[in-house]
Amino acid sequence: MFDYRRIQVLANRSTSDAREHYAGHRAQTMKSIQEGINALGRQPQKLIVFGVGNGNDLNLPQLSALASEVWLSDIDGETLNNTVEGYGLAHKVRTWVGDAGGGVEEINRLRTAAGTSAQSLEGLLRELELNLQFHTNGNPFPEKFDLVVSQCLLSQIQWAVSQTVWDRAQISFAAGQRLLRDGVQSPPFPQLARVLELLTFNHLKWLAGVLRRGGMLILNTDITWQGIPLYGTDVSRIWQHLAERHNLKGLLLTMPEEKLWQWDLDERTAATVSSALFMKNG
Repeated sequence: MFDYRRIQVLANRSTSDAREHYAGHRAQTMKSIQEGINALGRQPQKLIVFGVGNGNDLNLPQLSALASEVWLSDIDGETLNNTVEGYGLAHKVRTWVGDAGGGVEEINRLRTAAGTSAQSLEGLLRELELNLQFHTNGNPFPEKFDLVVSQCLLSQIQWAVSQTVWDRAQISFAAGQRLLRDGVQSPPFPQLARVLELLTFNHLKWLAGVLRRGGMLILNTDITWQGIPLYGTDVSRIWQHLAERHNLKGLLLTMPEEKLWQWDLDERTAATVSSALFMKNG
């Protein structure tokens, strides 16, 4: 079974020639970034986008002019470097290759562990949950950013876990996600729900950690894909769940303003995207 980094490499390769199909999604993404700048009230000194990949989601020449210092990031360093070189932006942007608080090593342990029974899955998920509770991933940047964007990255982190569980349980991804959304209480559903919630919180915590006080955080993420609920829960409750069960105030983040948009990758594939805009209190 491929590890998480390899999955991202393959995903980036599979969409390398699909840029034209991303036009509407790209326009909405750039609009969300501009709205973040408007909420900030000034041009950012430093801006970073995580999950850049092959750049299909972004107008990179436009993005490179939106801040005095622009950083692009992805876990797939080869694709990221090819993207920057392909757009002739090596002299305009800086890059960082790494895991944006997604718990990649913990996810890989789940993906390579043995066990297909309900009991073994429950045990593996409990171990992952415990590891995620104590997961730490410090700020690798010398200075913090005024504007931080997570671009359709969180759903990929969650998919790597959910897909592993449904494969082991011999349940289709679509069926498993719908049962998860419906709140089924038999193993491994409650354990998986808690793991996905922790992955969301840890990603958000890490993003908040690289954001300056008074800065803006944009978290764009797919929430349905071909009608399948990627989060296994009603999207309107995701942030409320985190506020109730975790310490969003401790991250100094406000409850977000949220909007949705639809886009069609092709005739067979439609997606819904949630765009949540947070402010970090000064």
